[in-house]
This record gives sequence, C-alpha cells and structure tokens, in this order.
Amino acid sequence: MIDWNDLSQLVPEWEQLFRLRYALLEEISGSPGIGRRQLAKRLEQTERRIRNEIEILSRLGLIDSGLNGLNMTQLGNQVMYRLDDIYARETNRRTLENELAKDLGIKRVRIAKDPDDVAAIALIQLSGLLEHITTLGITGGTSVKRLVDRVIPDARSDLTVVPARGSLGQETSVQANTLAEELARKLQARFYPLIAIDQLQHDTREQMLREPLIRRTLEQMEKIDGLIFGIGRADDMMIRRDLPPKLCDKLVEAGVVGEALGSFFNPEGKRIHELETFGIRIEHLQTLDFLMAIAYGKDKAQAVVSVSHINPNIILVTDRSCAEEMSTLLGGRNNGKSSN
Repeated sequence: MIDWNDLSQLVPEWEQLFRLRYALLEEISGSPGIGRRQLAKRLEQTERRIRNEIEILSRLGLIDSGLNGLNMTQLGNQVMYRLDDIYARETNRRTLENELAKDLGIKRVRIAKDPDDVAAIALIQLSGLLEHITTLGITGGTSVKRLVDRVIPDARSDLTVVPARGSLGQETSVQANTLAEELARKLQARFYPLIAIDQLQHDTREQMLREPLIRRTLEQMEKIDGLIFGIGRADDMMIRRDLPPKLCDKLVEAGVVGEALGSFFNPEGKRIHELETFGIRIEHLQTLDFLMAIAYGKDKAQAVVSVSHINPNIILVTDRSCAEEMSTLLGGRNNGKSSN
C-alpha cells in the first residue's frame, strides 16, 4: 500500500500535477467537445499551460484532440475509473459519497454536480465495469439512454449485450431493446434482441416463451454478470406500466415508494410485489458482483433508498439534489434508531 504522505515528501510536485490532470480529464468528460480556451478559463490556468497538458494527455492516448474539440477516449475513461478512489482520498471531495455508500450499504456512490453531468460520471463507472464482465444487461429509460448516448465506440467482441427487460410501451428510443442494440453497436459486441411487451397476460406470456428467438434471448439473460438499471418512483411506474386500479390501490396501501425491474419496494427496502415480466429476476440481480444504478432528482431519493437494499455491490450514480435528500432521509432514520 502506497503511503501518499511519503510520496509527497519525495516528490512534492506530484500532487499538484495529479490534481490538474485529473481536473482536466474530468472537465473534458463532463463537456465533450470543449475547447482549450474555455478549459483554461474553467480551471483558472493559462492557455499555454493547458495546451502543454493537452499535448501530453493526447500522446498518452487519454483524450482525443481534433476538429471536434477535446474528447475522452475509452482508455481515458478507464484510467479515470482506476484513479477515482485515489482522487477521492487525496482531495476529501467525496465525504458525502462515502457516507451515503455506508448508510445505504452499497459499494459506491458517485455524485454529479447536476443532472446534465450524470451521464459523464456513469460513463467512467461503466468503463470500469466492462473490465470485469462478459454479458451486460441494461434496462430502458431516459437516464440509461443518456449514458448510452455518451458511450465511446470501442471494440469489445468478447462482450454480449442483452436487454434486461421487455418494452414498457413507451417511445422506442428509450426501450431496453433499443438501448441494448445501440450499446452493442458502439462496442462491436454481440446482441440478443427481446422484442416483447414487459407485461402480458399469463397465457400470452407462456405462448411467447415458446418462441425460439425469445427463448434464445432469455437464455442469454441467465448469463448476465453485469447490469445497468434505472430506479423509478413507485407512483410513476404504476402509471407507466398501466397497472390495474385494484393492484395500484393495494400497492399504495402497502406504502411502496420505489420500483426496479418490475418489483416494488417499501421505504425499508422490503419487496412488496413483483410483476410477471420478461426480464432479469430480482433473485438473479441479488447475486451479481457488478451492477450500476442510475437515478437523479430530489423526487427520486426515497425510491433510491428503498431499492438500494437489493444488492450491496451496487454502484449508484446520482446528482447532488438526490444525494442530499437521501442523506436527510437516512439521517432521520439513523437518529430515530439511536433514540430508541
């Protein structure tokens, strides 16, 4: 284990240089196509200094400097992921993230400055995730789509991408099948489609399960060892899934607040109801070592807290408003426990 204090004694200039280059990569990651002049202004550095550092980072293959401005490379995102914990420790920037991860009981929390930066943070985490898995499942939704839109083309012929659930009937651009296909195309990975409505009547579902193409994809789904998924508010998902009024009344009475992959959870993280859907089962999700949840916005906080109980290996990417609201909710809960 490196003693960073000893390193600073030996090479006192390393820390300042490390922070500058990391900050450069972070700004480029969050603002694709940014120019040198704007970068210099944001980091309060001279344009000459920024130009020199950009030349070095380009030679190292961490960024691409061209007509489209400055952009991260796949290698750059991987390096950012590996340096993430070092940067957090050295800058003390991640106190809230570490506290939330501990309180939620999950592997890691990463907080973006605002919703527009969530996809950039998620992309760095995805770069690390892909180093460990062979079959990636992804759900649909706007938050996952924003991540897929940011993915840098790469050659991952050893990877298989599958939709982790069927369609919810929303616009095709945010359906799991569409996003899985787009991600596979960008990564030159294998892709297995799931062209099916997520919720069907039991008899219809059983009939579709006999279709060879659907069975083939569901078999691949069983091999998922990494997952990207969104978290929804229970009330919103009842509407999006067009649930029967009687079931909605039952769920409301039970106090559900969060939904993920067709399962509804109460504030304590207890699974109250699971829909019969085409998709990865919660029991499978609970066995995974590599999974990332993306959810942001203050109104999602309670939902995120409820769903986070399903697996301690979750990496959560969120924004500051959601994180601060979660901290308030969890603080209140912890205070309540300590007073008993």
